[in-house]
Parts: sequence; structure tokens; C-alpha cells
Amino acid sequence: MSMTGENLQRETDAVTTLLLSMGDDEFVTGHRMSYWVSRGPSIEEDNAVSSIVQDELGHARLWFEVLTERADVSLVELAVERPAERRRNTVLAEPAYAGFGDLVVRNFLYDEAERLLVEAVHGGDDDVLADRAGVVLNEEPYHREHAALWLDRLTASDEGVSRLTRAFDTNVPHATDYFAFEESVASTLESEGVVDRAFDDLQQEWADRVVERVRTLGLELERSPRELVAAAPTTNGRLGEHTDELTAMTRQNLTVY
Repeated sequence: MSMTGENLQRETDAVTTLLLSMGDDEFVTGHRMSYWVSRGPSIEEDNAVSSIVQDELGHARLWFEVLTERADVSLVELAVERPAERRRNTVLAEPAYAGFGDLVVRNFLYDEAERLLVEAVHGGDDDVLADRAGVVLNEEPYHREHAALWLDRLTASDEGVSRLTRAFDTNVPHATDYFAFEESVASTLESEGVVDRAFDDLQQEWADRVVERVRTLGLELERSPRELVAAAPTTNGRLGEHTDELTAMTRQNLTVY
């Protein structure tokens, strides 16, 4: 795409926000999930979670590396040294997991949203981002399959249904910031063709998928699924608003890299 002056600056800022958001999503998610590598319900599940963690951290690196190539910043500065207030990850990634069912539900909510956004980047006009989006899309189907299988498996018992219900009630409100980028960022990414779909459309499709999945699982949530997914985020990670749990995480020496 050919742009100069103010338009170029707007696009650079918007792309930076997008890359930080996607990189932070993956980095914080991978860090949180790593806690379960040795605490899953079976050795096989420990291996599965370990594989997903490696993918997530690898994908974080893919997005962060674009910024290191376009700006005077290092990978360590981006991934490890930024404080919570400079992060742009969805709040969904931040809390410690309440249990394995919580991990499953959060992965479902996150993976469905991530697929939609990465597909939109893959279809966009920035060739570098589109190529990296293609890599992510090739490696993500297993993540969604893992969540789908466990959602179905946990509905086989009353205890599993109870845990899933609590997890959806708790986590859907945390996920509603995923597509809630600042309007100027979203409009620039859309108008300059960095993404090939409007963020409002992506949000609506994600909401529809969540509502349908809750229906097929037969869960009765405290609030209607449609009401949950339609609510505005009370804390918006895309705007740099975060929980104390992310603050505590970033104050530790995150030496995953």
C-alpha cells in the first residue's frame, strides 16, 4: 500500500497496536497455561498442554519480531520488560485458572476469537503480517480441537457441567474486550486494508459462535449467553486496562524467552 505523511503515521500506530495486542495475547496466555504442564488430569494431557504453550509462545514471537524489524526495540523489551500498563492483551488471558475446566473454556473463547482476527489479517494487504498469519492459522486447529473435545467430555458428568457453567459465567465477560480496539485503531486497520473484515463483524461472529456452543452443550448460565457476549467490557485490555493479576505477573521476572 502506498501512503505518505499523516496517513502513514496513523497506519504505523494502528499496526503497532495490533501487533502488540496479538503478541501480548499469545505471550500471556502461554505463560498462564504453562502452570498446567505438570498439573493436568493425565500425562497425555500434560503433553498436550505443553505443545499448546510452545505454540502460543512461538506465535507471540512471530508478532513481536515484526515490531523489532520495524522499530528500534528488542524482543526482550517487548516480551519481558514491558509493565502491565503498556500491555494490550485481552483481559481473558490474565487471571490464574480456577481449575482445568476454566482452562478449557478460556481456550475455547480465546481460540475462536483469535481465529477470526488472524484470518482477517491473513486476508489483508500487509504481506508480512499476512504471511505470519498463515503460519499461525496452520498451527492453531489442534488448539481448537483440544478445547472442543474437552468441552464435550466434561458435559458427561454433573460435576463437569457445573464447572463448565461457572467457567463460562466467569470468563465470557473477560473476553468481550477481544475486538474492542480504540475506534481510531480499528477504522485505520480496516480502511488501509490491514484486515479484510470490520471489527464489528468479527465481534458479532464470535458472539454467535459462543452462544451456539453454549446451547449445544446444554448449559444454563446465570445470565443469557447472548446478554453475556453483548455486554461492553468493564476492563478493556486493548486500551491498556488490566487486572492486578497481570501487574503481579509482569512484576515477576518473566524469563520465558
